[in-house]
Amino acid sequence: YKGVHKRISTDIKNAKLYLEGKQSGSNRTREVLRILGVENRVPKEWDIRPKAIPMTASIWMQDFINRVNGINQIAQTPAKEIGKQAIWLGGLYAPEAFVAASRQEF
Repeated sequence: YKGVHKRISTDIKNAKLYLEGKQSGSNRTREVLRILGVENRVPKEWDIRPKAIPMTASIWMQDFINRVNGINQIAQTPAKEIGKQAIWLGGLYAPEAFVAASRQEF
């Protein structure tokens, strides 16, 4: 997921700089802006959800933010505390892997 996160961050950073007039726009940057602004969807490279359901860019972005926040919450939780709080399994990209790993004894 680091690759996807990096791609999204780079695309957004470049779009911001282009819109502020601080950077010339590459074909990639103009394409990202066209997809987000005109078509109101997200670039295919951003959406790694299995069996992705078509959604608008704003809905996708909120879903992405919720997923990142959920993953951050898990990452900041001590291993011994993981089973003591609710985890949004549907927010994980591979919930079956998380369940399998959480069942292993340390």
